[in-house]
Amino acid sequence: MLLGVLVIEIPFSHLDAIMTHRAGLGETGEMYLVGDDGYMRSNSRFSEVPTILQKEVDTEATMEALNGIVGKKIIKDYRGVPVLSAYTALDLKFVNWALLVEIDEKEALAAIHTVERRVIILGSLITCITFFYIY
Repeated sequence: MLLGVLVIEIPFSHLDAIMTHRAGLGETGEMYLVGDDGYMRSNSRFSEVPTILQKEVDTEATMEALNGIVGKKIIKDYRGVPVLSAYTALDLKFVNWALLVEIDEKEALAAIHTVERRVIILGSLITCITFFYIY
């Protein structure tokens, strides 16, 4: 026997304030929610207009997260930009949403590329010095 229904309204402004917090996400990182209908449940930091229930996100990471898969991989995001994406499902009793945290691939891998260049330069210098010493 159903005695009643309790409805709670959570203003999007509170959720949006949490989701748009950018500490540790660099210049291009963002965190956002996607509902099981494929539409954003938070605003994109890359859009001047609200994206809540307006922007459809049909990416590999979104589909996997909505199917309960937790992962991370390099994909093209909803803007068509290659990103390093980490994702998980927020499978609550009343909603099935996906939480995605993404950063542009260039920014995410910049430190690795810098180290690679330095190692190549150092290796080349050591090779040249060794060659001249042996010669």
